[in-house]
Amino acid sequence: MRKNWSLEEVEFLKEYVGLRDIDSLAKRLGRSTASVLCKLKRLKLGNTKEQSGYLTRGRLAALLGVDRNVVKYWCERYSLPFKTKKTNKSRIFYLVDPIVFWEWANKNREKVDFSKIERNSILPEPDWVDSLRNQQKQLHYHPWTEEEAYLIEQSKRKKQLYVIAMELDRSYYSVERKYKRMNEK
Repeated sequence: MRKNWSLEEVEFLKEYVGLRDIDSLAKRLGRSTASVLCKLKRLKLGNTKEQSGYLTRGRLAALLGVDRNVVKYWCERYSLPFKTKKTNKSRIFYLVDPIVFWEWANKNREKVDFSKIERNSILPEPDWVDSLRNQQKQLHYHPWTEEEAYLIEQSKRKKQLYVIAMELDRSYYSVERKYKRMNEK
């Protein structure tokens, strides 16, 4: 026989979806796994990892502009805290609490390129992040001044772009892009 959901059960489900696996929620509520999954679908709470407020390692990597293996490496080698959650019988997610991430990032500033992080993409974003973001953006961008003339002169002499890059203390790709843009004009 079908049992109606009480307001307390629905609130419990909303609070713990994504933080506990479906089987333990069903057991706690005295319901079948199918019943809990059906109620989640009706409540439009199907994506349990989003409901938790945590970020998967893959999503965190995307927001940081790095490969997902970088975040995995930080978790394994540099103790970035994470939780593992089973959302069904076969799928395991590795979740990072945004607040804990920012605490870790503050202690490991040399590992994170804050200039790649969009403002307020990982909430709540601490105040100190904005100043680091701006500092790193200034470090990354080095405007072309008299170096343009040097690039033109050396390229006319058929000097290799990678050699010019070393002489200008710039990356090869930076010199190559500038060279292409100058030739387009």
